[in-house]
Amino acid sequence: MPEFRPKAPNLSVRVAAGGRELALEARGDSSVYGLIAANVFAIAVAVVTGMGLRDMMLVYWIQSLIIGASFVIRIMALRGFSGRLAVGGEPFDGSIGHKLSTSLKFAAIYGLFHAGYLAVIVSDVDPGRDLGTISGYLLCALGFALAHAYSLFHNIVRERNASPDVHLLVMLPFWRVLPMHAIVFIGGSAGFASPVAFYGFAVLKLVADVAMHAVEHHVLQRTDHKADSDSGH
Repeated sequence: MPEFRPKAPNLSVRVAAGGRELALEARGDSSVYGLIAANVFAIAVAVVTGMGLRDMMLVYWIQSLIIGASFVIRIMALRGFSGRLAVGGEPFDGSIGHKLSTSLKFAAIYGLFHAGYLAVIVSDVDPGRDLGTISGYLLCALGFALAHAYSLFHNIVRERNASPDVHLLVMLPFWRVLPMHAIVFIGGSAGFASPVAFYGFAVLKLVADVAMHAVEHHVLQRTDHKADSDSGH
């Protein structure tokens, strides 16, 4: 009699299941709502102060810097960790020196990436339009800073009793902002001069921002649980 073997779920089923799991996690993550509020607040400030596309690209550039700064703080605040990372030819050991060296190297690479990003924004988008007001940029930056500070606080508290993958912690900020930047550049190349297109661009950026925020938390929580199970916790 032939042995019965249940079929493995196909890729679309697994992706759908992963999407539902991610959505449930995001629904219970209060920092997601703070991030949505910060994006909506930035759009409102843009409308009130008459910001254009380049202004909003600069606002999101500032947000990206805030995300990078939050990861520097998370690296420096690490207690336990898992995974492997080379620091000056030596394995990362969690010491102050290794955390400082890793943070500085990350900040330098992240900073160079954003310097190039800034040059493109300033030179290629709406060249005939003046930049927005300083107060508008500051208000938007404050909204994003508060949202990411709230998320950072909860991440640091959670990671005190966990073992996040240190290699992922260094790489995730780049993955975190790349979809957001891609949408920003698509918006810039398309022009997005009409109000409808401008708001459509802003909504797409919000969706990418929230989605990658949820993916970031999901991935790090998975590595935390794996490290705990490997250590017998």
